[in-house]
Amino acid sequence: MDPDPQPPVVPSRFRNRRDGFRYPGAPPLAATSAKLLDGIEVVPRHLSDTSKQESAGWLSSAILHGGLLLMIALIVSPADLGGQGMRTLRFSFSQDVGQMQGPIAILDVVAVETNTEPDPSPPDPQPATKPSDDVAEKVVQQQQPPAVQRSGGALPSDAAHGSFFGIEASGHEFVYVLDMSGSMNGMRFRRAARELVRSVETLDASQKFYVLLFNDSTTQLLGSTSIAPNMMYATRENKNRLGNWLNTMNPRGGTDPRSALHLALRMNPSAIFMLSDGKFSDDKKRSKSMPFATAGDTFDVVNSVVSTSPIHTIAYEDPESCQNMQRLANLTSGDYRFIQQKPVSEQELVAMAKVALAQTSPEIRSSLLVELRTELAKGASDETNSKIAERLAASCLELLAIPRVDDAFELFVQSVQLRDRQAVPLPDQIDAIEKLTQQSMADGNDLTRHRLSRLAKRMIGSPIATRINDAIAETLLVEGQQLENDRKPLLAIDRYLQIVQQYPKSDLAATSRLKSDRFEQQVRETALRLQQQQDVSAAIVFLRGLVSQSKSSAAQPLVATILQELTFQTLVRYRDAGMAHDRVEKNKVLDQLEKGFQDDPLFDELRTQFASQERAARRQFSRLLETQHQTALPQWKAQLQQIVDQFPDSIAAGFAQRHLDAMQPRNHSAGRVMGSGINESVSLP
Repeated sequence: MDPDPQPPVVPSRFRNRRDGFRYPGAPPLAATSAKLLDGIEVVPRHLSDTSKQESAGWLSSAILHGGLLLMIALIVSPADLGGQGMRTLRFSFSQDVGQMQGPIAILDVVAVETNTEPDPSPPDPQPATKPSDDVAEKVVQQQQPPAVQRSGGALPSDAAHGSFFGIEASGHEFVYVLDMSGSMNGMRFRRAARELVRSVETLDASQKFYVLLFNDSTTQLLGSTSIAPNMMYATRENKNRLGNWLNTMNPRGGTDPRSALHLALRMNPSAIFMLSDGKFSDDKKRSKSMPFATAGDTFDVVNSVVSTSPIHTIAYEDPESCQNMQRLANLTSGDYRFIQQKPVSEQELVAMAKVALAQTSPEIRSSLLVELRTELAKGASDETNSKIAERLAASCLELLAIPRVDDAFELFVQSVQLRDRQAVPLPDQIDAIEKLTQQSMADGNDLTRHRLSRLAKRMIGSPIATRINDAIAETLLVEGQQLENDRKPLLAIDRYLQIVQQYPKSDLAATSRLKSDRFEQQVRETALRLQQQQDVSAAIVFLRGLVSQSKSSAAQPLVATILQELTFQTLVRYRDAGMAHDRVEKNKVLDQLEKGFQDDPLFDELRTQFASQERAARRQFSRLLETQHQTALPQWKAQLQQIVDQFPDSIAAGFAQRHLDAMQPRNHSAGRVMGSGINESVSLP
C-alpha cells in the first residue's frame, strides 16, 4: 500500500458552500471508510473580518433554527425514539476547536451501536475525558451490529418473541399493520383478523402490541386518534378487547398504507408485521393524516422515518401484492412471505356465523351476515347453507323469547335467503314463522306481519312463501273471529278482506270471502230497508258512519261503494224529477240529500263524480251516433252495450239501451233508430 496516499477528489455534487461537504446515504462504518475520511481535507477560503461576521451570523442562525427543529421533533415524535440496535452518530474533532488557527479538519463520522434499554443500576461516574484523534479508530473496531433475526432461524427458547403467519420476530413490542380495503372484505379479512388474534394470544402480559388498519385512511386500535399512541400490554382484558374490536370492522375503500406505516415506524417497536392483498393506491401527494411526513409514495415515507424496526410483510392471497410487500421487507431488513388463497371451509363459515350471531349491535351483526352471505354465494354446498340457515333460525327463536322481534326477523330473513327457493322449510323456520305472526298479533303491531308478507311476495311460488302466507291468513282469521265476538264487525271484516285480497290462494280465503260477502249483504239490506221506509237520509247517515269507522281498513272501500251507489240512485231521482218538471219531488229529494250528508264535503265529491260520468257518457254516445254509418253492426252494438255497462245511471245509457232494444231480432227489419234526444239539459243539485 502506498505509504503516502493522495486524498481522493471530492465530486462537485457532494460539495456544499464554503467549508463543508455533504455525503448522501448512510455513514460509512468500515475502518477503511473511516481512514478514507481522515484523508479528506477541505481548505476554507481566507476569512476576512466581514466573512467572520457573516460566519458568526450564519452560526447564530443555524443554532436558532436547530433549536426550533429540535422542539418540533420533541412535539411530533414519540417519547421513545430508541430501541435495541439503534444507530447513532458520534463526532470527534482532530483538533481543539478553540485552538484552531489554520485550516479546519473534517470531522470524523462513525456509526456506533447503542442500547436504549434502561440499565437497572445507575452507571458509575466516569471522569470527563478530552476527545482524542484515535476515538474514531477505536469505535470502528467495535463489533458490527448483529443482523435481524430471520424467520428461518431458530430463536432462543427463553427469548421474548412474536409470530404472525409463520414469520417470527424477537422482542417485546409489536405493531400489526393490516389491509382493510374493499378487496379484503369477507372471509379474507376474517382470516387475517383471526390470525392476528392468535398472534396476540401468544404474547405474555409483559409484552406490548398495537394494531393499525388501513384503507384510504388509518384506523387505530379501539378507535384511537392519537398522533403518538401508546402500545397496550398483552393482558387478557386487552386481548378480549382486540377481538371484539376487530369484529366491528367493515373492510372498504382503497389501499393506502402510508399513514399507518409512518405511525408504526415512529412507534419504533421491536418489529412490524404488515399484511396486504393488493397493489398500493398511494400517490405522490401528501397524506392528510400525516401532514409532517415527507410527500411521496409508500417507500418514500418509509425512507423518511428514522427507525430500526424491521417490517415483516405478508402478501396475502393475491400475487399482485407480492412485489410491493417484498420490496418493503428488503428495504427494512424484514422477512417476506406469500400466503396462498385456499377454499373457505365449512368450519370457517360456521365460525363466521357464530361471530355474527354473538354481536349485540344489530348494525355490526347485519354487516357480518352480509359478508357471510357473500362467502356462501361463492359456491358453498347446500349442506353448508342448510347448517348455517338452521343456526340462524335457532337464534331467531332465542331472540323471540326475549322478545327482540326486529332482530329476530332479520335473522329469519337471512336464514331464508341462504337456502334454495324451492327447499322445504326447516323445522325451526316453521316455528319462527308461527311465533313471528303470533307476536305481531299479541303486540297489536302489523309491521312484522307486513314485512313477512313482503318477504313472501319476493319469494312467490316457493314453499317458504306458501308457509308464510298460510300463517298470516290463519292469524288474520283468528283476529277477525275475536273482533266479531267483541261486536266490532268493521274491524272483523277488515281482517277477512285482507285474507281475500292479499292471500287468495290460501285455504282460508274461501271462508273469509263468505264472511265478507255476508257482511256486505247485511249492509245493503239495512240501507235498502231504510230506503223503503222513505228515509233515504237515515240510510245515508248509516253508511257515512260505517265509512268513518272503517278508515284505513280494507272494509272502507266496500262501504264507500255502497254509499256511492245509494247517492247516485238518489241523484237520478232528482234528475228525473227535474226532467219531468216535478218541483215537489225534486225539492223532497234535495232535502233528503242535505239532511243525510249534513254539509259533509263527501256529498260535493259524489255529486261531482255523478255529473262527470253523465258528461262522459253523453260525449261517448254522441260520437257513436256520428259514426254509426261507418261502423259494422256487431261492433256498433258492442259500443252501445259498453255505454250501458260503464254509465248505468246516465241519460245516455238509457238512450243506448233503447237502441239495443230496437235492434232485437223481432225489430231487425225496422233498421237503425235515428235520433236520440240526448241534448236535453239536466240540472243537478
